Amino acid sequence: VKGAGGEIGHMTSIPQGGAPCNCGKTGCLETVASATGISRIATEKIVAGEKSSLQNLYQQKGSITAKDVFDAAYEGDKVAKEVVDTVALHLGLALSHLGNSLNPEMIVLGGGVSKAGDILLNGLNHYFQQFCFPTVRESTTIAIATLGNDAGVIGGAYLAKTSEVRVG
Repeated sequence: VKGAGGEIGHMTSIPQGGAPCNCGKTGCLETVASATGISRIATEKIVAGEKSSLQNLYQQKGSITAKDVFDAAYEGDKVAKEVVDTVALHLGLALSHLGNSLNPEMIVLGGGVSKAGDILLNGLNHYFQQFCFPTVRESTTIAIATLGNDAGVIGGAYLAKTSEVRVG
């Protein structure tokens, strides 16, 4: 009714505490499984003194991006892999709740974080499978969106083109 349908990023992922979200809540999935969340988690680990190849980037640039984290994870960096696993855990759990509720044939991930590819998708699938009802586990696949940020516009245009509109 108010345009917030499908905003799974604001499902509470961390029930008590958690990082503040730009929506005004704390502990939203988006505070963990978004580019901003990934950057925040990695930065907290680096500032806390955890040894990582990301330390040099942080010192040079003064920040760490989600892409930096995924690149470091692909290269085997322990801290980066821990961050990616945290993201996969939270996102896998949230998607399992959706899967268990709706039993979709497919869940398609979009947005910037989906560009991480297999390093995220493999862990995500692991946790999704772990938390899903067996029937959902067998019938639902998770895929990466191939149309990028234009998917909604392309889908709307396709629907408009292929639908008969009746006026009056």
